[in-house]
Amino acid sequence: MKLTGLFKQEPPFTDIRRKLRSAIATGKTSEDADAATALRLILDSLDVVELDMAIEERGGESDLSVRTVRDLMWRLDRLDQEYERERRK
Repeated sequence: MKLTGLFKQEPPFTDIRRKLRSAIATGKTSEDADAATALRLILDSLDVVELDMAIEERGGESDLSVRTVRDLMWRLDRLDQEYERERRK
């Protein structure tokens, strides 16, 4: 996680989404590519483990519900929204 302001913290998966968008923009992967393959190319193993744990914690079955990079980006958006809701409580 990265601090963006004095006390403001970005949602947990902002950096992963940035890496995925960059990889799509440079042609390393596409939105329709297999998510697992794209993750292995773009992220380090710790990022992948953290992502998988976060999806499972939220009641998702990461290997079944996330097949493409597009699915993954959608899931990351939902996880970050949940994080923001919990943080505001």
